[in-house]
Amino acid sequence: MIPPEVLPYLLLVPMLLVGILFGRMIKARIRPADSASPADPLSPHLGEQLRLAETEQVAMQDQLAQLQKSTAAARRQIDAADREYAQLLTIMDERRASIASARQDFQAARQPSAEESRQTEELLGEIDRSMEELDMLTSMKENYDVKTIRLTQQVHWQESELRLLRQTVKARTAEIEEARALL
Repeated sequence: MIPPEVLPYLLLVPMLLVGILFGRMIKARIRPADSASPADPLSPHLGEQLRLAETEQVAMQDQLAQLQKSTAAARRQIDAADREYAQLLTIMDERRASIASARQDFQAARQPSAEESRQTEELLGEIDRSMEELDMLTSMKENYDVKTIRLTQQVHWQESELRLLRQTVKARTAEIEEARALL
């Protein structure tokens, strides 16, 4: 079974291959226009290819905008997780202080009287509850750490997709400019 954090990287390889194949298909479409006779520079076929390339460029720009929105949303999720993580750390510190205080109270209450024994039992119960809460908070912290790592990996993956799309857009723009220069 493939770990979920590796999945974005595995999806990147087929996307790169599709992008390369797509680029070669575009190049193959434009090349015959390059060999057109100099007497006929405004060939209708070249104009059609230019329109197709411009349409593809617009579509890629739309995809880039969508990916940028997704990246921004993932960053907002990471920020929210970080804020929640900071709050949990504060709560955990308060619980630890409470536990330390309860332990001090327990040490002070170690008198052999019945009243003090009852109070000691109550303090022990509070310590147990606090320890359970501390364990629960620690578990929640670990879960948020995993979520933060996953979101960070998603952001990195989306950033690499954005870089790839930017490169593709630049290549398409250059091809369009070359086609325009030929016209």
